[in-house]
Amino acid sequence: MLRALFFFFLTFNVFVKSQTTPSTIWVDQTYESLTLDEKIGQLFMVMAFSKEDHNHHEQLKQYITKGHLGGIIFSKGTLKEQARLTNQFQQYAKIPLLIAMDAEWGMAMRLSDVDPFPYHMTLGALSNDSLIFQMGKRMAQRQKRMGVHMNFAPVVDVNTNPKNPIIGVRSFGEDPQKVAIKASLLMQGLQEGGVLASAKHFPGHGDTYEDSHKTLPLVNLSEEHINSHDLAPYKKLIQDQVAAVMVAHLNIPSIISVPNLPSSLSSEVVTDLLQTELGFEGLIVTDALNMKGVVNYDSNRSASLNAFLAGSDLLLIPINYFQAVNDLKRAFKEGLFDEKRLEKSVKKILLTKFQSGLSEYQPIDTHKIFEDINTTKDKLLFHNITESSATVIQNQDSILPIRELRNHQIAYLGLGQAKGSEFLKTLRLYTKIDEVKVEKAHFSSVMSPYETVIIGIHHSDASPWESSTILSHEIKLIKQIAKKKKVILTVFSNPYSLQKISEINAIEGVLIMYQNNTTAQSVAAQVIFGALPAHGILPVSIPHKFSVGTSIKTPRLHRLGYALPLSVQMNPKRLSVIDSFAHNAIKNSMTPGMQILVARKGKVVYNKVFGHFRYKKKQQVKAHSLYDLASLTKIMVSVPLMMKKFEENKNLLYAPLGSLIPRYNNSNKAQLTFKSMLSHQSGLQAWIPFYKQTLDSITQLPKSKFYKTRPKRKYSVQVASDIHLKNSYKDSIRRIILESPLYDSIYYKYSDLPYYILKEFVELNTDKNISQQIQESIFQSMGMNLTTYNPLKKFSRYQIAPSEMDNYFRFQEIQGYVHDMGAAMQDGVGGHAGLFSNSNDVAKMMQMFLQKGQYGGKQYFRPETIAFFNQRYYEDKNNRRGIGFDKQQFADPGPTCLCASDSSFGHSGFTGTFAWVDPKYELVYVFLSNRTYPSMENSKMVETNLRSEIQRIIYQSIENFL
Repeated sequence: MLRALFFFFLTFNVFVKSQTTPSTIWVDQTYESLTLDEKIGQLFMVMAFSKEDHNHHEQLKQYITKGHLGGIIFSKGTLKEQARLTNQFQQYAKIPLLIAMDAEWGMAMRLSDVDPFPYHMTLGALSNDSLIFQMGKRMAQRQKRMGVHMNFAPVVDVNTNPKNPIIGVRSFGEDPQKVAIKASLLMQGLQEGGVLASAKHFPGHGDTYEDSHKTLPLVNLSEEHINSHDLAPYKKLIQDQVAAVMVAHLNIPSIISVPNLPSSLSSEVVTDLLQTELGFEGLIVTDALNMKGVVNYDSNRSASLNAFLAGSDLLLIPINYFQAVNDLKRAFKEGLFDEKRLEKSVKKILLTKFQSGLSEYQPIDTHKIFEDINTTKDKLLFHNITESSATVIQNQDSILPIRELRNHQIAYLGLGQAKGSEFLKTLRLYTKIDEVKVEKAHFSSVMSPYETVIIGIHHSDASPWESSTILSHEIKLIKQIAKKKKVILTVFSNPYSLQKISEINAIEGVLIMYQNNTTAQSVAAQVIFGALPAHGILPVSIPHKFSVGTSIKTPRLHRLGYALPLSVQMNPKRLSVIDSFAHNAIKNSMTPGMQILVARKGKVVYNKVFGHFRYKKKQQVKAHSLYDLASLTKIMVSVPLMMKKFEENKNLLYAPLGSLIPRYNNSNKAQLTFKSMLSHQSGLQAWIPFYKQTLDSITQLPKSKFYKTRPKRKYSVQVASDIHLKNSYKDSIRRIILESPLYDSIYYKYSDLPYYILKEFVELNTDKNISQQIQESIFQSMGMNLTTYNPLKKFSRYQIAPSEMDNYFRFQEIQGYVHDMGAAMQDGVGGHAGLFSNSNDVAKMMQMFLQKGQYGGKQYFRPETIAFFNQRYYEDKNNRRGIGFDKQQFADPGPTCLCASDSSFGHSGFTGTFAWVDPKYELVYVFLSNRTYPSMENSKMVETNLRSEIQRIIYQSIENFL
């Protein structure tokens, strides 16, 4: 509405007395009510710092009450204090104050408790420019909520000088037409959102070597160049009806006839060029009048007076307010300007106030102001912009994204003056990444194991003026590494920093992220591994290396990404209810700790850890902590290996067991099929406690003939710490299963025994057990580096959650050894149990199932294979199971919340684990815990249906879920 009204008034001569619109009536009446001092006061806007002390605020009160001040520009402080002071200052004013901020990337530029938006150069890299309009609109809505009426943005300087000390990443780029389009979109968003925009720094601050805060910068460009390049964005924004233009303090000899006259004090610039030639009728604002670029010019007149005489309307931040007011008052009385000139500017300002709603001023409602301004939608917009800005400018041999993970040794080296913790953390979600610290003396030995080195250049983006220089020793190190290794260089700062790397062609991959915030770091890692595509466009040229507009698109490999719930239409507030369920579970001793992960549409949107390994709370659960997956092993190992066999032989599931494993040929199981066994419809017993036959019948302790405390040639099967089972007992287990009776009638009965048999079948005629097979065929190439049998062979015990205090078999705390007794007696490698992992790795496997067998650009299974195994073949016998996969129950109780679709599938585990996929809603849900610690008799988690109740929350968080 504000934008429409403002456009309307610009189409008329606002100074014609005969106009009778509400705006002109209010403006005229207000103007006529003002004294000369009050009129002059309307021309000024001074700086206010909400973080400053009482003396500063008292001085501002004097400016308003005694100096009749017209406006305030707020700077450093907090939301609460600025809102309070705005209300307070407005009470002092006869005419409501025009409130402004210099907030180019949102109020975070000035206020410490506001979430930021990206810098202009990040916006300059976008291929999806609609995000710029959205950002501008949201910036305005936030500022309007704070009682702000004008934003001194956008920056429309065409930055063509890599050494520009003041503009740099504040610019959209160096292409005048693209700067014009992007700046106009931000401007339109601001004004659509109810805040007036001010394009700056007229006529163009993009090609300077100096900072106008410190001196008067020279712009040594021809008039023709300025007209065709620097003015192009202003022409576009003026055409699109920008509310205001800010004039810079620049020395431009080609268009200013007076030597060394700042552009802000030049009528040739302010009046002749901006108003007459370009036809701008809106509000003309000076850049800050306390800057060295203007205050040192004239010792006789204040910069404020000279700027006003040059044609400016709004005089911003005079170095001495009362002196500046007196200078204008004296000049008026001396005839240096007349009433008509004063009326023109004052009425422009009053009209601006009317259009900003100040004719009916309302104080700021301070209730929930922090929550209204820092919203999840803002975070999502920030995330979307950052994703869209990722720019690949070099991609030799298609190194990006990294496809092959198996046996791919990758290192990360962080350089620069800032940290890259989030970058490394996210990289490690995809595969094993070693962080290296390279010293010259040990360069060869440190780098020797690695095929690829990901180098992150991290510079602080606390402000756009932070140094982005890559130091000489860092450049030398990059060159050294590039000679011997494949390098992916990721720049989290100003792209101009790359100009010092003379041999950049030796680097295979170059990715630019423009800023070093945690979102940019996360997005960069996702681009590198193909969870996200790169489609950003380089907004500036890197001299002698890359031209403006360079853009290499990279594909998406459909690996899991990491994003915000809103990005996949999930309600974050509802999803956060999971936190309370988890805390309550720990409080009520259902489990000492847990990992919970939710992904939708290929993006992990909830991934949290809770509690500790033990109730004693000594060791916290972390994202890389490993849990005993128990029966999830079935769908993580056995089912995938059977799928591979099935794709080789479609009759496999229907063939009699005796024809597949010869020793079953004359048994009571000879005619069983894997289809019936893996569907738990075969008559096999549910469970056989093999370990009990190895215990003394009286003492119930392990018999010495079966176990030794130290490994020996015939006792090498380690079931726990200092307990080694006789090797031959694995054959005894197979014999017991072979000779075990079947139930008299065949009905649905869940059983672990099919997975002992499946393991034997998969390991026939090969020297590789199922652990080796699954690692080589799936886990390694999917980057599931935290998923393994016998985790103590790879990881510290302090990374592994204990599963039980065993007082019936092994008589010790079980940590790092599989909880399931039968799997432990198979050297920890069972078809039904034995696997350890974390939630992130489990989610990769589940996402692969969801994506019909495809993950990371590789097709592991045919879609029809996944579909075949995810079917109920004995539904008429009240059997909910698919082949290996569990399915939604027909009625409570069961594994799911009944809100899951009929196409969903997954499995649960005895130790308190759960993994579920729902193709209809594109959902992955993983829950890992050690609810069996300290005793597996603890059934509280099962009794309360904790896992399925959390699943219910997940479905309720989906927008429009019915």
